[in-house]
Amino acid sequence: MVLGNFSFAGEDATIYYVPIGMETYAPITSETIRSQAREKWVITEPSRIRQLLAILRVGTPHSFDDADVRAVIYCGGDIFFLNREGEVKSNSGSTLIKISDFSKFYSTLRKEEKRRVDQ
Repeated sequence: MVLGNFSFAGEDATIYYVPIGMETYAPITSETIRSQAREKWVITEPSRIRQLLAILRVGTPHSFDDADVRAVIYCGGDIFFLNREGEVKSNSGSTLIKISDFSKFYSTLRKEEKRRVDQ
């Protein structure tokens, strides 16, 4: 299925998330984010998946610091890592996005899309 400039084959988007402003004693990295996540989101609506992909894929080239990861996103056949500074790493490289755009998307999550992960 092709939606806008982004394609995916009927896949849901699954996100493991630690709140951006949450302080942690130990660094959360791309290796540990899934086990450290406080929330799991499952987005099934194609228009919302397209919106999320647009946020993650539209940025300027930038290096990625793996010491402060806040989300791992499985979406559109790719895996994205987002850190608290807005740096995104994926198979296609590393970019810098506006963290406020991701925060706005977070604020639109529906109750059925967001689940607490028990530690």
